[in-house]
Amino acid sequence: FTSYAWAKLRWCCHNSSDECGGFGITPNFPDLVEDFVMLKQDVTPVTVEFEDTAVADFLEDMVERGLQPHQCMRVWIHTHPNMNPTPSSVDEETFERVFGNCDYAIMFILSTKDTCYCRIQTNVGISTEQKIEAAVDYSTSFGPSNEEAWEKEFDEAVSSCGYGQSYGQGHGHSYVNSYGYGNWVDDDDDTVS
Repeated sequence: FTSYAWAKLRWCCHNSSDECGGFGITPNFPDLVEDFVMLKQDVTPVTVEFEDTAVADFLEDMVERGLQPHQCMRVWIHTHPNMNPTPSSVDEETFERVFGNCDYAIMFILSTKDTCYCRIQTNVGISTEQKIEAAVDYSTSFGPSNEEAWEKEFDEAVSSCGYGQSYGQGHGHSYVNSYGYGNWVDDDDDTVS
C-alpha cells in the first residue's frame, strides 16, 4: 500500500462499526495499491452488498480514467470491524465465485484491531493460492491526508442497514455481496507494520 491508500483504508475501517469494501487501485504495479475506492454498497457490521449497478459503474469510471480491469478490479479489499480479519466462509465463496477465473486476484481484509489478512490467488499455468505479507511503502510521496474527501466518498458510497454504531463523524455504514460471519479463528500474528 502507498501511505495514502493505507491512511484512507484505515480511516474507513476506524470510522464505522459496519464493514466497508471496495477495490485497490494499482495503476503502476500490480502489488502496489495506490488508492482504495468504495463502490455503492449496503452494509451491516458483518455484511456488504454492492448495489446492482455499482460494479459496472465503477469499471466504466475506471476505464474512462484510462485504467484496465487488471489495474482496478484485482485487489478486493474489505474491513472486519471489531473482529479478526480471517475470511468467513462467505468471503471464501465470494472470492472464488467472483475472482476464480481471473489470472490473479488478491483478497485483503483489515480489522479495527489493525490486523490484516492478505492472500493472492493465481490462475496462470498451475493455479495457486498463497497467504502473503502486506506492508506500507512509506517511500512513496504522500501529501496531507484528505479526510474531508474520504468522508464524502464514504457517505456517498456506503449505506448502513442500521445495525451498527458509528464512530467519530456520525457514520453508520460499510461492504462485498451479502454474507454473514461465524466460526472465527484467532490469528493474532497477522499484523501490518
